[in-house]
Amino acid sequence: MEGKTFSGKSKDSVQFEVNFSKATYYKTGQTIDYVIVIEEDTPYHQYHPYALFVLHENCQSFYVVKFYTPGVNNKEQVEIDVNDDNKSIIIIARGLEIEQSGNVIFNNLPTKFVINIDIQKRVNLKERANVIMENGVTTVQ
Repeated sequence: MEGKTFSGKSKDSVQFEVNFSKATYYKTGQTIDYVIVIEEDTPYHQYHPYALFVLHENCQSFYVVKFYTPGVNNKEQVEIDVNDDNKSIIIIARGLEIEQSGNVIFNNLPTKFVINIDIQKRVNLKERANVIMENGVTTVQ
């Protein structure tokens, strides 16, 4: 951004300019490279929207959960845990880190998706969950 100038108007319609120059150490004159690192488990990543459905087939009912999981490409990236009371399900999906050469200035792209669902019926632990990934959407049933 060195040498760039941005201009515009403030809320009060006052014209302004922002000039960018490189940051250097005072004594050595060496350029300072700033890197902003966003921790993976910041509160931004704590909540993830999902859709919960109940399907009825062959006199049985079962739950279906759908949620967006960009970067999740196979079943091995998805973990499903059921709490002791068998009425709470935690689904964790881990996407791939996006790699790009250069210095990271800002990155809040989620790579970990956590869904915590409290349900009314007990989960049958004898049945295996079916996990399907398609077009960035993970379906667990």
